Amino acid sequence: MAEEKNVRTADSFYARAGVDQRLEDATLAKMLDSINPTIESRRGRIGEVQLSIGFFANVIKCGPDLGVAATTDSVGTKALIAQALDKYDTIGIDCIATNVNDVLCVGAEPLTVLDFIAIALVNERMMLELARGLAAGARTADVSISGGEIAQVGSMIRGIDDNRAFDLMGSCFGVVPLSRIIAGQEIRPNDLVVSLASTGLHCNGLSLARTVLERSFSASLDTMISDLGRTLGEELLHPSGIYVREVLAALRSGANITGLAHISGGGLWNLTRCGKGISYVIDALPEPPAVFRVVQQAGKLLPSAMFHALNMGVGFCLVVRPDDVSRVLDSLRAVMASPAVIGRVIADTERRVFLPGYKVHAREGTFWEGCEIPV
Repeated sequence: MAEEKNVRTADSFYARAGVDQRLEDATLAKMLDSINPTIESRRGRIGEVQLSIGFFANVIKCGPDLGVAATTDSVGTKALIAQALDKYDTIGIDCIATNVNDVLCVGAEPLTVLDFIAIALVNERMMLELARGLAAGARTADVSISGGEIAQVGSMIRGIDDNRAFDLMGSCFGVVPLSRIIAGQEIRPNDLVVSLASTGLHCNGLSLARTVLERSFSASLDTMISDLGRTLGEELLHPSGIYVREVLAALRSGANITGLAHISGGGLWNLTRCGKGISYVIDALPEPPAVFRVVQQAGKLLPSAMFHALNMGVGFCLVVRPDDVSRVLDSLRAVMASPAVIGRVIADTERRVFLPGYKVHAREGTFWEGCEIPV
């Protein structure tokens, strides 16, 4: 009974904000019954799919030892924050970030991004600002924007008002030798987890955070939040971190990196996409940025609810052999990153994440109160 209560506690806040993650996951599993058989159409040929659907990105064979990594993602409800503030010059950075960070997770170098902008009405200022943000993100990630699409779909898309309604999506493509794909297949117990800090909420958990903060403070997005040192809108719109420079530096260091994880929707549960027969103990998590404390206090949320929806200050993780951690840390610091060793891998067939400092653990995609680490 205690576990059932914890599930409701973790999921219910997100559901009240309009996100039913459990129903989404169950529906996706059924959709894959139709989609997965298409993979067989290229088996043994150029275009052969290298990984199962559900990893951060996939890799398609394009030569004897060459793969194209590909992924797609959107900025989600962060678009509503931009619309409410009538400010669009940073959200393109988020679009680039959500895509290039996923491509990194297979060990690939991101090369180019395609964007898709759906709008209700043509708003020239808005669209020029979106383009500036996309270009800024591309420069940080060292990728090109090689094409895209603009669709005027006023009968479909809704937002703050028709003049500001938009959605922004992207697809990223990179390259990786087939012999050097990283998908967690080499992770083993005692490997260590190195983290790179998030820049804030990123694009995930915005529905929850915005609902909680606006209700708690009875505030508009223009309200100054003293604990944050800026307005609520400025905090929620702050761009996502882009980790291309850091991760490529680590990959090029020659260190034995066995797993890469973009900490996006689902928070640290994303670690469990990497590896089989293992779990993760995250026992040295740095203090999260102030926004996470503000959200938790405002919503009176249990730690399980926070970790269920938010990145909690971790933007990206690298899983590394113990003997190579120093080399990875040095390579990251050489590009001005501030990495931290936050945990370790343990043998565990149940695929879980343990956070003993918060007395929380995760299994089956849900974070629970309580943390009993298996011996």
